[in-house]
Formats: sequence, structure tokens, C-alpha cells
Amino acid sequence: RGSQLAHAPLASLGSVYLRMGDLGMAESCFDASARCLSGYRLEQWLASWKPLLDPLDNAIILDWCMSIQHCDNPIQQSSMADPQLLNDMGVLCYNKNQLDSARVFFIVALKALNLSFNMQHKLHSAFNPGSQKGGRRIVSPEFQAFSALYKANLGNTLRRLGSYDSALVCLQAAALNAPSSMDILLSEAFALHLRAMQLYSRSDPTFEADLDRAIDTYHRILSTLPGDPVTTDLLTLALELSANIQNLPLFTDDLDIAKELEEPLGAFGLGDYDDEAGLQAGRYAYDSPPSGAVSDLSLAQHSDNAASEQASGVENSDDEAMEIEEDTDDNSGSESDMAMD
Repeated sequence: RGSQLAHAPLASLGSVYLRMGDLGMAESCFDASARCLSGYRLEQWLASWKPLLDPLDNAIILDWCMSIQHCDNPIQQSSMADPQLLNDMGVLCYNKNQLDSARVFFIVALKALNLSFNMQHKLHSAFNPGSQKGGRRIVSPEFQAFSALYKANLGNTLRRLGSYDSALVCLQAAALNAPSSMDILLSEAFALHLRAMQLYSRSDPTFEADLDRAIDTYHRILSTLPGDPVTTDLLTLALELSANIQNLPLFTDDLDIAKELEEPLGAFGLGDYDDEAGLQAGRYAYDSPPSGAVSDLSLAQHSDNAASEQASGVENSDDEAMEIEEDTDDNSGSESDMAMD
């Protein structure tokens, strides 16, 4: 089983290898970390969750993650001890183009984060009864940052799986936790852009609303990041689509979308490999993760040739803690808490 003291250093080392693109060494470190933490291998964690999560409807993923239902399976229980390790494994699977496995790891990471948050909140309430006056709770900036990260990673995975509606739900939820993150905003705009093209390929007139929202969001990003090459080129493509909609052929699937977007986006220089729609992979520098995090924040984003793709970071949200309404009944535990080494 190994020493639990080695869990955090191994996870951190795996995160370093992950950022370097050495997926084999990263996976070895993560697997060793999991064995030190729980006595189980990562493949055992995945095997215990897949039968439950593979059939789970993408439309209700966030509701399931926010529920307070605990697991009786000892392997599942042990796997939720470190949400950040789960997230890093999700990033690794995303980079290896194992999107179904990445989906599972990101879902469990978000579930573990929420359960941990709920536990910490109950302990805080027990020792500080006065904090319950007014029926409100304090959500720390650390929780907001990690919650935004996991939701965004899950949303990008669902986007690449073609589930645009559910991807947008996750990305919009992530944006609420990290409203200043331009990466999350770009992911949301890109998902809207792709859904608009999918709707257009089906002759669905509602595509124009999505396309207009994508264009507005691109403009919003460029107002904060003037001249950003990825956003600029995507905006150009969206405007061309909007202006010449009657002259464009119907797209039959995402492969056709890729052919339309790949060439103009191929010179961005943000990465060596492009997404199914041509958006390049890139790494963006953000604030350091909260102290105590097992490994640094990394956002799995925009890649198709994922064997060499890198994941980007998500910045922390505002420095002040955000207050949210708390349920007055026993179901208030639906927002859970995170424990960090």
C-alpha cells in the first residue's frame, strides 16, 4: 500500500510531468499516488465508477455532483479523498483522447469537491453556531477556483464528445464561479459557435441566436484581451458565417466543421496540435493555486490530437469570498466541501 505521506509529492510530481507533456511518467506518478492514498490503483478507481457514470445523462451531471448521497463502495469512497488528483487524471485522459474516462474523472472530482465542502461547512457550523445567522454561508475563493476548474474541464470534455447543450451548462456554471476567466468565456463562446453550426447543418433556424451570442462573447473577450489571435480568428469566422449564411453549404458533421476552421487557425502558434474544429491548444499563465493544493490548476481545453495536447490554467475568482443562499432544511448539504493535503 505504501506510505500515505508519499501521496502528495507523487501527485505533485505527476502534475509536473503532465505539464511537460510526458503522459507516461505522469500516469505512473498518479497511479503510485493513488495507491499510497487508498491502496487501490487508478484503473480500479475508474472501473468502480464507470458502470455508474457511463449511463448517467449528461443533462443531470451537475445535479448529481451537487447531491449529498455518499457511496458505499469502498473503492469509490477512497477515490474521492483527493479531488485534485482526480482532476489531473481527467486532464491526462483528455490529453490521451480517452474522453469517456476523462468525463468520469472530472465528474468524480466535482462530486468529491462538493462533498468535502459540505463536510467542512458542517464542521464550521458546529464550532461557530453564530455563523448560521441569516441563513447564509461563505464560499471561499479557493472553492470557487477549484469548482470553476472542474466544471470547465467537464464542459470542454462534453463539448468534444458532441454534447453541446450539457457542455454549455457546465461552462456557464464555471463562469459563475470565475467570472473574470477569459479562458472559460472563450470555451463557452466556442461551444456556442459549434452548436450554432450543428443547428445550421440540421436546418434549425435557432442557430442564429447561438451564433449571435458567440459573436457577442468574442467581442467581450477582445475588449479585455485586445488582439488575442485565437479570439480574433474565431470572431472573423463567426462574422463570415453570419454574413454569408445563404451561400454556405450545409455541414453534415464535425469533420466538415473542422475542414472549414482548421486552415485559418493553423498559424496561431499556441500549440502543435489542433482541435476537432481547428482551435489550437495552448497554455495560459494564471495565479498560483491555493496553498495546499496537490497540484496546480490545469484546464483541459481545445484539443483533438490529444496525445500531445497541454491543459491550460484557470485563474482564481475575486479575492473576496462570495456569499450564497443556504437551504434551511437538511438538504443544505448539497453543496459540499474540499479537503486538501
